[in-house]
Amino acid sequence: MESFSAPRRVETSRMILRSMTESDASVVQAAIATGLETQRRWMPWTASSNSYTTVAERIRAHEADWDAKRNFCYLGLDIATGEVAGLFGLYGVNIPSRFAQLGFWVAPRFAKEGRAKEAALCLLEIAVDMLRLDRITIMNDTRNIATAAVARSLGFIHEGTLRKDWLEEDGSLSSTMVWSRVRGIDFDVDGEMEEQTTTQSQTQSQIANE
Repeated sequence: MESFSAPRRVETSRMILRSMTESDASVVQAAIATGLETQRRWMPWTASSNSYTTVAERIRAHEADWDAKRNFCYLGLDIATGEVAGLFGLYGVNIPSRFAQLGFWVAPRFAKEGRAKEAALCLLEIAVDMLRLDRITIMNDTRNIATAAVARSLGFIHEGTLRKDWLEEDGSLSSTMVWSRVRGIDFDVDGEMEEQTTTQSQTQSQIANE
């Protein structure tokens, strides 16, 4: 059986996306800290702690997941400044069943610049052309209109909403939107994206969706 994996380093027009090592813990911790006040509700993975130890443990887990081909989490670095622009990845990867979930978080410093879409387009190419996945999803809280806008702009189809499926820290329940792109429906069997997405890629610098 052919073995598929994601590249550990790729570049977009404005970012370097690369796999993380434990030595990145301090810069990742600092970047996440800048978003806790305004973005905390969209960052459930910070609920326990954003300490250096917790971030380092999380990165080690990402490294193990990468080797096991379960998750491919990328650190996004702005090419011009070297600053952390965000975290982007393919999660819950199932190579035999050919599906994964696309996720992204953009640091506040780089918000409203189209960074999420820029990285997502790159990850879609990896998922479709390199990993040969047939189904890619995006999931977001119904209140997270920015992520929903990115999904729409990438040509993802809103399949439905999981009602009251997530328990919040305050004990309330929130709902989750499910978006997808599927081979043979939203892109052809050879992996070519529809013209709509190609056009969006060419004009992404003019669009700020996140």
